[in-house]
Amino acid sequence: MNTNFKNSGIAWIGQIPKHWEVIRNKYILSGLYSGGTPTSGTAKFYTDEDYGIPFVSIGDMSKKEFIESTKTKITKFGILDKNLKILPKNTILYSIYATIGEVAELKCSATISQALLALFVKNSYNKQFYKYNLKAMKDYIFFESSGTTQFNLNAKKVLNFSFVYPPLNEQKKIAEFLDKKCEKIDRLNENYTKQITTLKEYKKSLIYECVTGKKEI
Repeated sequence: MNTNFKNSGIAWIGQIPKHWEVIRNKYILSGLYSGGTPTSGTAKFYTDEDYGIPFVSIGDMSKKEFIESTKTKITKFGILDKNLKILPKNTILYSIYATIGEVAELKCSATISQALLALFVKNSYNKQFYKYNLKAMKDYIFFESSGTTQFNLNAKKVLNFSFVYPPLNEQKKIAEFLDKKCEKIDRLNENYTKQITTLKEYKKSLIYECVTGKKEI
């Protein structure tokens, strides 16, 4: 056993360096906001015009690190319908219904549906490191969720999540390291995806040409 580590007391975390602590999410956050969805079918609540207010739903969250635009925009009447708050850029978003555990960051002012939470991190905790904490526990959150046909979370459960709490300088160092590594992995994944697509197209073409006698065998 490595004597430089200790038991965190949290199942998904396991052992941590001796000088690290474990902290509840509610002590990391300065605030939390849950959104809402204006009544569907009411024309004056929704718009396709540029002046519309971006409205973030689960569909906008899927596999997106940053949200710069949304599929749906709402009007000021839609905002008033559910008394919604317009969130500033750089707000962290977290999905709690159906597709739970997705993490994204706003790159435009927007409001959100009830399937999402806006999380505001205190300056004593590195925001990028915080996002990595949320991602690291994604598999574990299914034990915290409820529901029979679909998994759901709520604000209370999210506030009681347990995270590691290393010194701030270590948080920053880890976040910067992961940023570089994850960017490299994403680039490799993008290249492989392009190669796979090319091979699939080649396979289809090869089958077609052989079957229709266009390719000499």
